[in-house]
Amino acid sequence: PILLRRYFWNLFKIILLYSKVLNKSDIYEKRIKRDFSKAIEYYQKVAALGNSRALNNLGKIYLNLNKKKEALKCFKEATKDQNIEYYYNYAKLTDDESEKCKFYKLCADFNIGIDQNFVNDSNIEIQAESSSNELLTKVKSSQNIINNISSQPSVNDNYSKDKEIKCESAYEYAMFMKEKKVASEFEKYIKIAADFGNLNAIIEYSKYLEKNSRIEESEKYVKIAADKGDINSILNYAGYSEAAKNELESNKYYKIAADQNSPKGLYKYGKIQERKEKYKEAMLLYQKAADLKYS
Repeated sequence: PILLRRYFWNLFKIILLYSKVLNKSDIYEKRIKRDFSKAIEYYQKVAALGNSRALNNLGKIYLNLNKKKEALKCFKEATKDQNIEYYYNYAKLTDDESEKCKFYKLCADFNIGIDQNFVNDSNIEIQAESSSNELLTKVKSSQNIINNISSQPSVNDNYSKDKEIKCESAYEYAMFMKEKKVASEFEKYIKIAADFGNLNAIIEYSKYLEKNSRIEESEKYVKIAADKGDINSILNYAGYSEAAKNELESNKYYKIAADQNSPKGLYKYGKIQERKEKYKEAMLLYQKAADLKYS
Protein backbone atom coordinates (compact mmCIF):
# COMPACT_ATOMS: atom_id res chain seq x y z
CA PRO A 1 0.00 0.00 0.00
CA ILE A 2 2.82 2.45 0.81
CA LEU A 3 4.52 1.81 -2.53
CA LEU A 4 1.21 2.17 -4.33
CA ARG A 5 0.49 5.47 -2.60
CA ARG A 6 3.98 6.71 -3.45
CA TYR A 7 3.48 5.67 -7.07
CA PHE A 8 0.22 7.58 -7.39
CA TRP A 9 1.64 10.60 -5.56
CA ASN A 10 4.59 10.81 -7.99
CA LEU A 11 2.25 10.38 -10.92
CA PHE A 12 0.01 13.14 -9.57
CA LYS A 13 3.01 15.50 -9.27
CA ILE A 14 3.93 14.84 -12.89
CA ILE A 15 0.41 15.61 -14.10
CA LEU A 16 0.23 18.75 -11.97
CA LEU A 17 3.56 20.10 -13.17
CA TYR A 18 2.79 19.17 -16.76
CA SER A 19 -0.50 21.06 -16.60
CA LYS A 20 1.14 24.09 -15.01
CA VAL A 21 3.66 24.36 -17.82
CA LEU A 22 1.13 24.04 -20.61
CA ASN A 23 -1.16 26.57 -18.89
CA LYS A 24 1.86 28.82 -18.29
CA SER A 25 0.65 29.43 -14.74
CA ASP A 26 4.16 30.12 -13.44
CA ILE A 27 5.31 32.38 -16.25
CA TYR A 28 4.28 35.53 -14.48
CA GLU A 29 5.77 34.53 -11.12
CA LYS A 30 9.27 33.66 -12.34
CA ARG A 31 11.09 35.48 -15.12
CA ILE A 32 14.16 33.66 -16.40
CA LYS A 33 16.38 34.10 -19.41
CA ARG A 34 15.14 32.37 -22.52
CA ASP A 35 16.85 29.08 -23.18
CA PHE A 36 15.43 27.65 -26.40
CA SER A 37 17.55 24.50 -26.20
CA LYS A 38 15.96 23.56 -22.87
CA ALA A 39 12.52 24.51 -24.13
CA ILE A 40 12.94 22.35 -27.22
CA GLU A 41 14.24 19.43 -25.15
CA TYR A 42 11.30 19.63 -22.76
CA TYR A 43 8.61 20.11 -25.39
CA GLN A 44 10.00 17.22 -27.40
CA LYS A 45 9.53 15.01 -24.33
CA VAL A 46 5.94 16.14 -23.86
CA ALA A 47 5.20 15.95 -27.59
CA ALA A 48 6.43 12.36 -27.56
CA LEU A 49 3.58 11.62 -25.16
CA GLY A 50 1.15 12.55 -27.91
CA ASN A 51 0.28 16.08 -26.78
CA SER A 52 -0.61 18.55 -29.52
CA ARG A 53 -0.20 21.66 -27.40
CA ALA A 54 3.43 20.75 -26.87
CA LEU A 55 3.84 20.21 -30.61
CA ASN A 56 2.27 23.59 -31.34
CA ASN A 57 4.51 25.35 -28.81
CA LEU A 58 7.53 23.53 -30.19
CA GLY A 59 6.56 24.74 -33.67
CA LYS A 60 6.42 28.33 -32.39
CA ILE A 61 9.92 28.02 -31.01
CA TYR A 62 11.27 26.61 -34.27
CA LEU A 63 9.55 29.43 -36.17
CA ASN A 64 11.17 31.92 -33.79
CA LEU A 65 14.51 30.35 -34.70
CA ASN A 66 13.72 30.58 -38.46
CA LYS A 67 13.53 26.79 -38.76
CA LYS A 68 10.50 26.70 -41.04
CA LYS A 69 10.80 23.02 -42.01
CA GLU A 70 10.82 21.84 -38.38
CA ALA A 71 8.06 24.28 -37.43
CA LEU A 72 5.86 23.14 -40.31
CA LYS A 73 6.27 19.49 -39.29
CA CYS A 74 5.22 20.29 -35.70
CA PHE A 75 2.22 22.36 -36.77
CA LYS A 76 1.14 19.63 -39.19
CA GLU A 77 1.33 16.94 -36.48
CA ALA A 78 -0.58 19.19 -34.06
CA THR A 79 -3.54 19.38 -36.47
CA LYS A 80 -4.53 15.85 -35.52
CA ASP A 81 -6.41 17.56 -32.68
CA GLN A 82 -9.37 19.82 -33.36
CA ASN A 83 -7.96 23.22 -32.47
CA ILE A 84 -8.40 26.41 -34.49
CA GLU A 85 -4.95 27.77 -33.58
CA TYR A 86 -3.19 24.57 -34.69
CA TYR A 87 -5.11 24.58 -37.99
CA TYR A 88 -4.29 28.26 -38.56
CA ASN A 89 -0.57 27.98 -37.76
CA TYR A 90 -0.27 25.17 -40.28
CA ALA A 91 -2.39 26.88 -42.95
CA LYS A 92 -0.40 30.09 -42.65
CA LEU A 93 3.00 28.41 -42.92
CA THR A 94 2.47 25.72 -45.55
CA ASP A 95 3.22 26.43 -49.20
CA ASP A 96 0.87 23.67 -50.34
CA GLU A 97 -2.11 25.57 -51.79
CA SER A 98 -4.60 22.72 -51.39
CA GLU A 99 -3.56 22.20 -47.76
CA LYS A 100 -3.67 25.93 -47.11
CA CYS A 101 -7.17 26.13 -48.57
CA LYS A 102 -8.35 23.07 -46.62
CA PHE A 103 -7.13 24.28 -43.24
CA TYR A 104 -8.28 27.87 -43.71
CA LYS A 105 -11.74 26.45 -44.37
CA LEU A 106 -11.53 24.31 -41.21
CA CYS A 107 -10.71 27.46 -39.24
CA ALA A 108 -13.53 29.40 -40.88
CA ASP A 109 -16.02 26.64 -40.00
CA PHE A 110 -14.72 26.16 -36.47
CA ASN A 111 -17.03 26.56 -33.47
CA ILE A 112 -15.03 28.99 -31.34
CA GLY A 113 -17.38 28.86 -28.36
CA ILE A 114 -15.56 25.90 -26.74
CA ASP A 115 -12.47 25.54 -24.55
CA GLN A 116 -9.72 23.92 -26.60
CA ASN A 117 -6.92 23.90 -24.04
CA PHE A 118 -6.76 20.20 -23.32
CA VAL A 119 -8.31 18.49 -26.33
CA ASN A 120 -7.33 14.84 -26.59
CA ASP A 121 -5.05 14.80 -23.53
CA SER A 122 -6.94 12.06 -21.68
CA ASN A 123 -4.19 9.47 -22.07
CA ILE A 124 -1.41 11.58 -20.57
CA GLU A 125 -1.63 9.90 -17.14
CA ILE A 126 -0.88 6.50 -18.65
CA GLN A 127 1.92 7.74 -20.89
CA ALA A 128 3.60 9.91 -18.26
CA GLU A 129 4.79 7.02 -16.08
CA SER A 130 7.60 5.90 -18.37
CA SER A 131 9.26 9.33 -18.30
CA SER A 132 8.36 10.36 -14.76
CA ASN A 133 11.76 11.29 -13.32
CA GLU A 134 13.03 12.94 -16.48
CA LEU A 135 9.81 14.88 -16.98
CA LEU A 136 9.87 16.16 -13.41
CA THR A 137 13.39 17.46 -13.95
CA LYS A 138 12.60 19.05 -17.30
CA VAL A 139 9.39 20.65 -16.06
CA LYS A 140 11.12 22.26 -13.09
CA SER A 141 13.90 23.71 -15.24
CA SER A 142 11.80 24.74 -18.24
CA GLN A 143 8.57 26.19 -16.88
CA ASN A 144 9.33 29.72 -18.11
CA ILE A 145 11.25 29.08 -21.32
CA ILE A 146 8.47 30.20 -23.68
CA ASN A 147 7.89 33.37 -21.68
CA ASN A 148 8.79 35.69 -24.55
CA ILE A 149 7.02 33.70 -27.26
CA SER A 150 3.47 33.83 -25.91
CA SER A 151 1.70 35.16 -22.84
CA GLN A 152 -0.90 33.59 -20.60
CA PRO A 153 -4.33 34.33 -22.08
CA SER A 154 -7.56 34.85 -20.20
CA VAL A 155 -10.79 33.19 -21.36
CA ASN A 156 -11.79 36.43 -23.09
CA ASP A 157 -8.36 36.72 -24.71
CA ASN A 158 -8.69 33.17 -26.01
CA TYR A 159 -12.09 33.95 -27.52
CA SER A 160 -10.83 37.18 -29.09
CA LYS A 161 -7.82 35.39 -30.54
CA ASP A 162 -9.95 32.55 -31.93
CA LYS A 163 -12.41 35.08 -33.37
CA GLU A 164 -9.55 36.87 -35.11
CA ILE A 165 -8.27 33.57 -36.52
CA LYS A 166 -11.74 32.58 -37.75
CA CYS A 167 -12.20 35.99 -39.35
CA GLU A 168 -8.81 36.00 -41.11
CA SER A 169 -9.24 32.38 -42.25
CA ALA A 170 -12.70 33.02 -43.68
CA TYR A 171 -11.24 35.90 -45.70
CA GLU A 172 -8.30 33.83 -46.97
CA TYR A 173 -10.57 30.93 -47.94
CA ALA A 174 -13.02 33.29 -49.65
CA MET A 175 -10.21 34.73 -51.76
CA PHE A 176 -9.21 31.21 -52.80
CA MET A 177 -12.82 30.67 -53.89
CA LYS A 178 -12.86 33.98 -55.77
CA GLU A 179 -9.76 32.92 -57.67
CA LYS A 180 -11.39 29.57 -58.47
CA LYS A 181 -14.61 31.40 -59.46
CA VAL A 182 -16.79 29.51 -56.97
CA ALA A 183 -19.26 32.34 -56.37
CA SER A 184 -21.45 30.65 -53.75
CA GLU A 185 -18.50 29.73 -51.53
CA PHE A 186 -16.93 33.15 -52.03
CA GLU A 187 -20.11 34.95 -50.99
CA LYS A 188 -20.65 32.72 -47.95
CA TYR A 189 -17.16 33.09 -46.51
CA ILE A 190 -16.47 36.70 -47.47
CA LYS A 191 -19.68 37.61 -45.62
CA ILE A 192 -18.53 35.64 -42.55
CA ALA A 193 -15.24 37.53 -42.56
CA ALA A 194 -16.97 40.87 -43.20
CA ASP A 195 -19.46 40.30 -40.37
CA PHE A 196 -16.56 39.46 -38.05
CA GLY A 197 -15.06 42.86 -38.92
CA ASN A 198 -12.26 42.10 -41.39
CA LEU A 199 -11.80 45.37 -43.29
CA ASN A 200 -10.52 43.78 -46.51
CA ALA A 201 -13.49 41.40 -46.45
CA ILE A 202 -15.93 44.26 -45.89
CA ILE A 203 -14.53 46.08 -48.92
CA GLU A 204 -14.56 42.92 -51.06
CA TYR A 205 -18.11 42.07 -50.02
CA SER A 206 -19.39 45.59 -50.73
CA LYS A 207 -17.90 45.39 -54.25
CA TYR A 208 -19.46 41.96 -54.78
CA LEU A 209 -22.88 43.24 -53.70
CA GLU A 210 -22.61 46.29 -55.95
CA LYS A 211 -21.56 44.14 -58.90
CA ASN A 212 -24.65 42.01 -58.33
CA SER A 213 -26.94 45.07 -58.16
CA ARG A 214 -27.59 44.72 -54.43
CA ILE A 215 -26.98 48.42 -53.95
CA GLU A 216 -28.69 48.93 -50.60
CA GLU A 217 -26.70 46.08 -49.03
CA SER A 218 -23.51 47.33 -50.66
CA GLU A 219 -23.95 50.81 -49.21
CA LYS A 220 -24.35 49.32 -45.73
CA TYR A 221 -20.96 47.62 -45.95
CA VAL A 222 -19.34 50.65 -47.59
CA LYS A 223 -20.39 52.69 -44.54
CA ILE A 224 -18.95 50.06 -42.19
CA ALA A 225 -15.63 50.22 -44.08
CA ALA A 226 -15.78 54.03 -44.05
CA ASP A 227 -16.29 54.04 -40.28
CA LYS A 228 -13.23 51.79 -39.98
CA GLY A 229 -11.18 54.48 -41.73
CA ASP A 230 -10.75 53.18 -45.28
CA ILE A 231 -10.32 56.33 -47.36
CA ASN A 232 -11.84 54.95 -50.58
CA SER A 233 -14.89 53.77 -48.66
CA ILE A 234 -15.17 57.17 -46.98
CA LEU A 235 -15.26 58.85 -50.37
CA ASN A 236 -17.64 56.25 -51.82
CA TYR A 237 -20.06 56.58 -48.92
CA ALA A 238 -19.90 60.37 -49.15
CA GLY A 239 -20.71 60.03 -52.86
CA TYR A 240 -23.65 57.70 -52.17
CA SER A 241 -24.98 60.16 -49.58
CA GLU A 242 -24.53 63.06 -51.98
CA ALA A 243 -26.45 61.24 -54.72
CA ALA A 244 -29.21 60.45 -52.22
CA LYS A 245 -29.42 64.18 -51.28
CA ASN A 246 -28.35 63.32 -47.73
CA GLU A 247 -26.40 66.53 -47.16
CA LEU A 248 -25.65 65.84 -43.51
CA GLU A 249 -23.94 62.53 -44.22
CA SER A 250 -22.14 63.67 -47.37
CA ASN A 251 -20.78 66.77 -45.62
CA LYS A 252 -19.66 64.69 -42.65
CA TYR A 253 -17.76 62.09 -44.69
CA TYR A 254 -16.22 64.56 -47.16
CA LYS A 255 -14.87 66.44 -44.13
CA ILE A 256 -13.42 63.19 -42.75
CA ALA A 257 -11.73 62.61 -46.13
CA ALA A 258 -10.44 66.19 -46.21
CA ASP A 259 -9.05 65.85 -42.69
CA GLN A 260 -7.06 62.86 -43.97
CA ASN A 261 -5.63 65.00 -46.79
CA SER A 262 -7.44 63.11 -49.52
CA PRO A 263 -7.16 65.27 -52.68
CA LYS A 264 -10.72 64.47 -53.72
CA GLY A 265 -11.94 64.94 -50.15
CA LEU A 266 -10.26 68.36 -49.95
CA TYR A 267 -11.80 69.42 -53.24
CA LYS A 268 -15.31 68.17 -52.42
CA TYR A 269 -15.26 69.70 -48.95
CA GLY A 270 -14.03 72.93 -50.55
CA LYS A 271 -17.14 72.89 -52.77
CA ILE A 272 -19.28 72.46 -49.66
CA GLN A 273 -17.60 75.47 -48.03
CA GLU A 274 -18.04 77.49 -51.22
CA ARG A 275 -21.79 76.77 -51.28
CA LYS A 276 -21.93 78.03 -47.70
CA GLU A 277 -20.16 81.20 -48.93
CA LYS A 278 -17.13 80.46 -46.76
CA TYR A 279 -14.78 81.47 -49.54
CA LYS A 280 -11.59 81.74 -47.51
CA GLU A 281 -11.95 78.19 -46.18
CA ALA A 282 -12.89 76.98 -49.67
CA MET A 283 -9.80 78.55 -51.25
CA LEU A 284 -7.50 76.97 -48.68
CA LEU A 285 -9.04 73.55 -49.37
CA TYR A 286 -8.80 74.00 -53.16
CA GLN A 287 -5.15 75.02 -52.82
CA LYS A 288 -4.34 71.92 -50.75
CA ALA A 289 -6.10 69.73 -53.34
CA ALA A 290 -4.15 71.40 -56.15
CA ASP A 291 -0.87 70.94 -54.30
CA LEU A 292 -1.69 67.23 -54.14
CA LYS A 293 -2.20 67.19 -57.95
CA TYR A 294 -6.00 66.79 -57.83
CA SER A 295 -7.64 67.60 -61.13
